[in-house]
Amino acid sequence: MTPRARRRWRIAAVWFAALLGLGAIALAWGERAGWPLLRGPLQSALTRAAGVDVALGGEFRASLLGQPRLKVGELVVGSGGDVAGAHLLRGREVALAWSWTDLWRWWRGDTLRLQSLRLGSIDALLTRLPDGRASWQLGSAGKRAAAAADRGEPWKSLPSFGSLRVASGRIVVDDRVLDTALLIDLRGGDERAGAAGPDDGYAASVAGRYRALPLDLQVRTEGALPLLRDLSESAESPGLRLEVTGTAGAATVSFDGRAAALLGDRRLDGELRLRGPSLASAGQPLGLTLPATGPFDLQG
Repeated sequence: MTPRARRRWRIAAVWFAALLGLGAIALAWGERAGWPLLRGPLQSALTRAAGVDVALGGEFRASLLGQPRLKVGELVVGSGGDVAGAHLLRGREVALAWSWTDLWRWWRGDTLRLQSLRLGSIDALLTRLPDGRASWQLGSAGKRAAAAADRGEPWKSLPSFGSLRVASGRIVVDDRVLDTALLIDLRGGDERAGAAGPDDGYAASVAGRYRALPLDLQVRTEGALPLLRDLSESAESPGLRLEVTGTAGAATVSFDGRAAALLGDRRLDGELRLRGPSLASAGQPLGLTLPATGPFDLQG
């Protein structure tokens, strides 16, 4: 190698080392500062991926090394499925953790999985029109069309979580395919995978109708995560303590026991009590056709 060539190699090596050093400094600064310059690009990327407007407001802090995390003061996700609405979800004091592998799989069409989700409060509007278009149908036009063709329970398309915490929430469900309209008020709660306790529970009121059946229920549970998982994901879980009291149709209903996977293949184990003016009214909540009788009080 000629002296001139060696000199060029030395200069190139110096530039390469300088660029590596600058990159390392920029990476260290970004992690320390929380990547404030990423708010705009990340907001744009999430909007493109979801196919709806996504806004990141208030405090913003991200970490991209190790366990990627994001903390924002407010997260607003627009209504999907070409359904008019104020928003799909509005969350405050939001903390997300994910893996890049799960994010890539979601981009490729799998169900979105988040390692953890923490919300100070949540306001969700879940709307589905008679033609199958729904506010929770996000992603590409192909994904939305496939979801609209599914006329069954919508819950399978919801994200899954490794851990979940919601301090308070209000969820409105208006599903005209299933003739369901519910208002769910949620209070308190902390769920950590495998470690729910009596002080980490939720209380909720559920009012409205499910498949045309009027409901007015009060619900208490130790946590939320096992109730949201698919049964296949929680097959080894004994479920969580669940108490339900209220009315379903003309019947008074109470349940005291344990439950898992309520949004999929339900698992319930406990004591159920039904009271009402006629057995026919008791059959409605269970999807059974029973004869008309006098007042009754059943336990099982």
